[in-house]
Amino acid sequence: MVFSAQSRSVSGLRDEPSPFETLSEQLAGRPSLVAFGALVIGLSTAFSVVNVVYAVLLAALVFRRLKSLVLLLVPLLVGLLLRPLPVQPVTEKGQTLRGIVEVVGVPNVTPKGQTMPVLFEGKRYRLFVKGESDATMGDRLAVEGDIEPFRDVGSSPRYEAGMVFPDSPPTLISRGFFFWRLGGEVRASFLHFLDQFSDVRTQPTIAALCFNVTAGLSDGDWDLLRRSGTIHIVSTSGLHVVIVAAALALALAKTSVPRWAQLLILLALLLLYSAAAGFRPPMLRSVVMVLVWLAAYFFRRSPDGLSALSFAGIVQLLIWPPSVADIGFQLSFATVGSLVLFGPRWQSRPGASVVKRALFAARDLVWVSTVASLTALPLLLYHFHEASLVAPLGNILVVPFVAPVVIGSLIAWMLSAVAPVALFIMKVLVDPLAAWIGVAVGTVGSLPFGYFASGPVSPIWSVMMGLGLLLAWRPRFRPADDVEGVVPTGVVVS
Repeated sequence: MVFSAQSRSVSGLRDEPSPFETLSEQLAGRPSLVAFGALVIGLSTAFSVVNVVYAVLLAALVFRRLKSLVLLLVPLLVGLLLRPLPVQPVTEKGQTLRGIVEVVGVPNVTPKGQTMPVLFEGKRYRLFVKGESDATMGDRLAVEGDIEPFRDVGSSPRYEAGMVFPDSPPTLISRGFFFWRLGGEVRASFLHFLDQFSDVRTQPTIAALCFNVTAGLSDGDWDLLRRSGTIHIVSTSGLHVVIVAAALALALAKTSVPRWAQLLILLALLLLYSAAAGFRPPMLRSVVMVLVWLAAYFFRRSPDGLSALSFAGIVQLLIWPPSVADIGFQLSFATVGSLVLFGPRWQSRPGASVVKRALFAARDLVWVSTVASLTALPLLLYHFHEASLVAPLGNILVVPFVAPVVIGSLIAWMLSAVAPVALFIMKVLVDPLAAWIGVAVGTVGSLPFGYFASGPVSPIWSVMMGLGLLLAWRPRFRPADDVEGVVPTGVVVS
């Protein structure tokens, strides 16, 4: 179930349930959340069979309902069957790859060329193509080159055996699905637009924000982004999909197009944008969540954030099971989940002055940034052995300006045929805000006390923090939910 609509009767004051009862009740109304948790546990047994203990804990919460137990056991078995087995990475130079490979991911633009995941004889590799390349997902290429070990080892298991450096440019054998190529053409068109209309000093920031093109960012830029806790703004994460989806939904709402057609148009445009920007796990998660959220209208249900997030996670893991070990997947679902549980209500305040609304918005932004930073902290320490102490400050100064830059750039790009208008938008709105983002990241990232490194950190800390958050959470009902003594348990503001 994606939209929760269970109800319970109440009379008088509500009794305060125990944390166990609260979790059990909420899980009963969100079978997709139970299924998602069971699937994650099953897939995670590839790293340690001890992880099956979490299935026992989850079963203890839902054992009273046969339906919930079935929704736990079936995904758990599916996860056990699909559990990803890490490949043995190349550790020494000297091996070669010669043959036809298939590109299985959207290429990533780097300062020296492009990197793309490829499949060869059942193993995944990371192919590096020097200079420009029009290869995209689904293409089959003839490659001959050296296989080298990855330089960054990290704590995460590897599902790619090594880096492949061709002796000569790969030869195209066949094209993949046209949609992925269209995405590449969209990205190339936008970059060409920036060359003509944007300030050369802000081009790298705008390209990274809008389409995940990070070729113009230096090692120093990456250090500042990491130290300021704002590196997510240039990874074309779920934040960017939500920004684009909100703008498109508002634009479509102004038309006479039927609601069902608006949803189909929005799906097509979001998939195209994702194809152009890298189609990473956080993007797929946001696309599915946005569509599920908007589709609640057709079922006459209130959308439920946790159920939508869980459904998106199930889709992602069934498409690519090794995502369960991907830092992007873990950070994306952990932080979004915590924001759904503990985020502000974002209530409209029609009687408040502009100043008070601004103060309320600033307070909510501080809270959101703090919650997201604390949730991400144990994952960052585990994967990278380092974390930012000033991430809330960095996000407060940067995140509010990401949407104007992204939407302003895309609008100017679509109006590029009317050069004066496009140039005005870029010079008056986009370039100054992109410059501010650079200044804010540089200032916060340079603070001497804002960053620290640690030794190896156990993943158990992430699990303990997650359990602690769940035990601390309480559903918050809207005032209108209490109607004639009935409280919809699935309609919560979290």
